[in-house]
Amino acid sequence: MRVSRNRRPPDGRLKRRMFEDHLTHVAFTYSSLRRGDFDVANALFPTDAVAAARWSRETGRRPS
Repeated sequence: MRVSRNRRPPDGRLKRRMFEDHLTHVAFTYSSLRRGDFDVANALFPTDAVAAARWSRETGRRPS
């Protein structure tokens, strides 16, 4: 099983706007899922679940 992990990008701008840390990588998670050839997406944060649900809707593959 291949596992792909995304590093959290610099979050200075979002922190100044009072966003929580895990919100900084939602767009990166979705774009990574779209670029890859994954069968399943496993979300550990609610924001990642949003990205996985959108990916699932667009590709027909399953989020877990």
